[in-house]
Amino acid sequence: MFRNAVGIAFHLGSSAPKSAFDVGMTLAAARRLHGLPIYSDPVSDQASTMYGPLVPIVTSWLFQAFGVSNLPGKLLSLAASLAIITLILATTARRDARAWVVGAALLFACNHNVAFYFVEARPDMVACLLAFVALLLFSHFDLRGRAWALIISLPLFVLALLAKQPLAAAAFVPLIAEIGRGGKVSRVRLGRVGVATPPLLAVGVAVLCLRLMDPMAYFYMVTLPAQYHVSLVSAWHSGFELTLMNPALLLGAFDLVFYRGQRDPQTRWWVAGVGVFLATGLFAMAKDGGWWNSLLPFFLASAGFVILQLPRVFAVLRAPLLSRSRYVAASVVLALLLAAVAIRHPGEALSTLAGAIVIQGDVHYQQAVALARVLPGKVLCPEDPTIPLIARGDITRSVFLENDAALWPRRIPAYVDEHIAGARFVIQIRGHLQQLLTDEWLTRLGFTPMVDDRLAGSVYRLWRKVSDG
Repeated sequence: MFRNAVGIAFHLGSSAPKSAFDVGMTLAAARRLHGLPIYSDPVSDQASTMYGPLVPIVTSWLFQAFGVSNLPGKLLSLAASLAIITLILATTARRDARAWVVGAALLFACNHNVAFYFVEARPDMVACLLAFVALLLFSHFDLRGRAWALIISLPLFVLALLAKQPLAAAAFVPLIAEIGRGGKVSRVRLGRVGVATPPLLAVGVAVLCLRLMDPMAYFYMVTLPAQYHVSLVSAWHSGFELTLMNPALLLGAFDLVFYRGQRDPQTRWWVAGVGVFLATGLFAMAKDGGWWNSLLPFFLASAGFVILQLPRVFAVLRAPLLSRSRYVAASVVLALLLAAVAIRHPGEALSTLAGAIVIQGDVHYQQAVALARVLPGKVLCPEDPTIPLIARGDITRSVFLENDAALWPRRIPAYVDEHIAGARFVIQIRGHLQQLLTDEWLTRLGFTPMVDDRLAGSVYRLWRKVSDG
């Protein structure tokens, strides 16, 4: 919990974006703030984010209230994270104080396992929150028969899709939960299966409307991601590693196989969510450029499942026949299981405490912004266009988004070269894993490096067009 607090505070205190894809969300929000479409033709305008439009729209509202910076997107993500943690604990831990403490540790471990996505200005946490609330309402309809819960849940499934496309998988959870109910095939069972399909229909209609009403958005959200290669071998290896490192998955499997008691109806829903988000997360992670954040919905769902089972664990520890030695052994095993979930990257934990988490830039970000503000002529920072955006209000191309839109070719498209070559000054980022705009590239485009004391000791480097003298 402590290193999570340190990491969250570090990223909120940093004025720089957390990643290159945070930058894309900030640019999309700025485009909407300026009355421009979020999605545009990369050849004639600039490449756009491949995420949905919901978070850029909300972030543009925050820009109107608080000004353009990298902070509103981080705060929006953190607010969604805290909201989903509170809702999961309220529905699983109920009034058990010990379950709240253990559950909070498990849920904040999800943040650590994906390198502090709780403060990343991407749509993951907003999408997870919308999907969870949608499933919470639909499960209320399923268990209590409340029609209003069904009606409210359907637009939330669609909003989860519009935040981040893979969270559309939440629409499959009601169907899997119904199939998991068991029993013989009958008209009643088939009818109940039919009642579980409205979320899928709502999401399907939303995708069709998107294709008909906004082809450019459909291109970035559906067509382009579908072209990325999926490695089934990577999915297999990731799934095997995940099984070994995630005790919640093993506990869930044992529960399904060996438990013979009356299972809580809620458990059926949580197991369905774990299964759906595991399958879709492994698939998304196996795509080119995929990473552990694809499994964030699974991490949250598996934590919720474990929290729901904690009363049974506590009952075992309270058993009168449990000897002191067995009590200690059971407690140690439980502690090790929790530690296995919470400490997937111990090296990163140490770097967090040292305040050395890799960001898109460094602590000299404000100096780079100040420099870009006073330089004459056109100034670009293709690796972090938030610098000219905040300094001068200019919305410029991101080489990361341009590569995304072109499926990461060996040579960047010519129109990107022309865009960069048209600048008078270019700010380059030379930090760890961040130097995409190489010295050779800038030299070929006619730039020469400059020494500027304002950027001394930073990852930023200033280049000037040779023809400008």
